[in-house]
Order: sequence, then C-alpha cells, then structure tokens
Amino acid sequence: MRSFIYAAAIASSAISAVQAETLITPETRDALAITIYNDGLALVRDSRFVNVKASRGTLAFEGVSTKIMPQTAALSGNMYVVEQNFDFDLLSPQALLNKAVGKEVLLYRTEDDGDLEVRDAVVLANNGGAAVLKVGNQIEVIQNDFPGRIVFKNIPPNLRAKPTLSMQYADAKPGDQKIELAYLTKGIGWSADYVGDLSADEKTLDLTGLITLTNKTGVAYVDAKTQLIAGDVNRVRVQKRQRSNLAMQFAASSRAENVKPEAVGEYHMYTLPQPTTIADKQTKQVTFMSVNAVPVTKTYAYYSTFFRTQNDPQNVSVSLEFDNNKANNLGMPLPKGVVRIYGKDQSGSAQFIGEDAISHTSEGNAIDLTMGKAFDVTVQSKKAADALVSKTRIREIRDITMEYTVKNAKDTAVSVELKQYVGENAELRDTSIEAQEIDAQTLMFSIPVEAKGETKLRFKVRVG
Repeated sequence: MRSFIYAAAIASSAISAVQAETLITPETRDALAITIYNDGLALVRDSRFVNVKASRGTLAFEGVSTKIMPQTAALSGNMYVVEQNFDFDLLSPQALLNKAVGKEVLLYRTEDDGDLEVRDAVVLANNGGAAVLKVGNQIEVIQNDFPGRIVFKNIPPNLRAKPTLSMQYADAKPGDQKIELAYLTKGIGWSADYVGDLSADEKTLDLTGLITLTNKTGVAYVDAKTQLIAGDVNRVRVQKRQRSNLAMQFAASSRAENVKPEAVGEYHMYTLPQPTTIADKQTKQVTFMSVNAVPVTKTYAYYSTFFRTQNDPQNVSVSLEFDNNKANNLGMPLPKGVVRIYGKDQSGSAQFIGEDAISHTSEGNAIDLTMGKAFDVTVQSKKAADALVSKTRIREIRDITMEYTVKNAKDTAVSVELKQYVGENAELRDTSIEAQEIDAQTLMFSIPVEAKGETKLRFKVRVG
C-alpha cells in the first residue's frame, strides 16, 4: 500500500499578498528570558534582530508559544504597532486540504505502466484523510492507498509553518534594529521537589531541592534565562500590569551565580544559575539548592479527639522537624513542594521512609514532615471514669478520667507527644504527667517511654 503525498508550490500571487511582511525567525534571536509562575503561567521576553525595510509594514514574529495570550503581547522597538494577529493554524496536509476546499489543485497519478499522469482537479471535501476531488466529469475519493500525490498551487493566507504573531506597524525607522516581544503564555509551569537523606543516627538531614520544569507550549525555549516565581499571583492583576511592573521587575533582575531567591513584591524569585533549554513536551529537573547536616528532631505524636476506650493499640505518627534558619544551614525561602525522605538500613543502603508536602516556607519558620506511622510505638486509651457533676436544661458538667498506655518496642527510648482535645471551658483536675495548653481546647502531654518499656498517663478533666 503506497500512501498518497501532499505537496505545495508557492505561486507569485501568494508572495505578493505578503510582500510587505518581514519574517523574524528564531535564528535571529539575540536573547531569550522566561519567568515561570506556579500556576502554569509564564512571562516570555524574546529579543531578535530585524532589518526594517519601510516605515510601514508587517513583522511576522515566528516561533511564539501556541498558548500565547495575544492580548498581553507588547513589542518594544522604534515603531508603533497598529494591529496584531496570532496565526496558529499550522501548515499540515490536513490543513492544506481544508483550506483548498472549492479550489483547484493538481493531481499526480502513477499509472500501472509507471507513467506519470497530471490532471487538474477541484477539492470538494476533506474528511480526515479521505479527500473528495472532482477530476474532469468524475468524482474521485483519494485515500491512503492512492498511488500519487496532490499538488497545491499556493499556500493559503494565515497558514503558517510555525505559530506566528504578526504585527502591522507604522512610524518605524528603516534599518537594522533589535526588537523585543514580551507576552504571557499558558502551558508551562514549575514545581519544587525535595530529596532528604537522613543520617544513620537520624539527627541530621542532607537536603536537595529540585525544580521540575514542564513545557507544553508547542515551542522550545533554547538557552533561556529562566526565573521562577514562588507565590500565588492574582491572574487578573498580572494581566493588567504585565506591560509595566512585571516586565520591569524581570528586566531588572540580574544573573545569579547560584539559585538565590530575591523578593519581588510579595513573592520570591529564583534565578537559575545558567541559561536553560526547555524543549517542547519536555519535563526536566534542575537542582536549585543542596545543603548538608541540617539538624532534625524526630517526633512521635498521637492526637485524640474523643474520650473513649480503645480495644486495640494505635500506632503513633512519626515526623521530622527542623527550622528553616541559617543556623541549620538553611535560612532561605523554600517554595512549596513534596519532600521525600530516605533513611539508612543496617547495611547503610538508602531506603524510602516517607514523604510530605510543605507550603511556601519563609526564613525562620519551622518545617514538620509527617513520615507515617511508627510500627513499634503504640498508644491505647481507656476511659477509667465518667461521673456526672451537675446538669441543667442547657448544660451538663462531667468529670472524665482517662488512662493512656504508651508502649515502646524499640531498642531506644522515645518521647510521645499526646494531644487531647478537651473542648471549651475544660478544667484539668488531676494528672500524672504535666500538661501544656496548646490552645483553648487542646492539652498536650510529653510522655517519655524507655526502650522496650511502657508508660501510663492518667488524668481527670472536668468538661461541659
């Protein structure tokens, strides 16, 4: 089965229709910069050289994002933009056939004896790979097994090989000049991921931060100066201000030797240390931070929201906590992302032990990573007493005595933070272990448990 082939010849009439147009290809690029936001939005600044041939004409800026927001485009140069059009109907066999419906084409057919026959034809319809043509007085359906090709006489207007933003300009100064196109686009985003390597004694953490870039814009960004904005940007405000504040902030930012954050309004901006190429339909990762020996605290916790007896022991939660400050080798704004922690087994090999998400965390704030449930540390509750103190039509006051048995099957001692919801107006009447008030409705008990041992907590609280 031989597939039929589409071909096109550009006629002089097609050239004359765009004779005032100057095509600006990516090969003329001087610089490319891109600022990417958390929500799949990016600001692109594309500088290219162009030879302006007349004071009025059209510039065709080829190779822009297929998901450009045309209303945000701004061109800087020695000219005035009168009108702009975004041509995203791309040159393809099906697009050529669709545009040729009702028009004449040439039909080349290879006969059984090998001779080539050329006929005039008119395209009547195109139905997804099956073209219907009128050839002389006959109607012919051209499918994939057709032994020949269709030749088009010209390229239809507005059908481009690549996504193109065309701008009609006036009052330009003829000659060579550099112009810059800035625009917002959807389809490109970034996220942060972290990998933590926990030391064998579980007291320090080596932390690496990775930026994941994803490009679905239909074009590649080659050797682009890449900057990332961490924070939730209001989209309406960005669109209204992108020609001024955002563009100026982006232009004023300087290249960083390392990925160092800087404040931009209420957000933080990270500049990658070197130009980055982000291919279309590509996901790539770039390291933006790597720190060693961050002091961490391993915490065991259990939270109870009821006064009740449990038939079976419950595993406590285990988490890693550390402070984001310079004393801990950190002290930088950390963008939101997922932190994955690897611990060491007895042979020293790394094993995945849990993951948790963090929100945007500024310098000086604590980070608490929940790793999962501790296999060897359990809590079991028992309601030891429940006595009615007083009762009215609108209020009932009771004295409740709770007992918690905390067991530790590990070879090392642990401390479990047991948090008990008691409700409003509760009064702690008696306790075997000192309590702290976390808030107006919650008490916390720090319960030490020896290796291979158990500790009992008993307290009475008046509620109601």
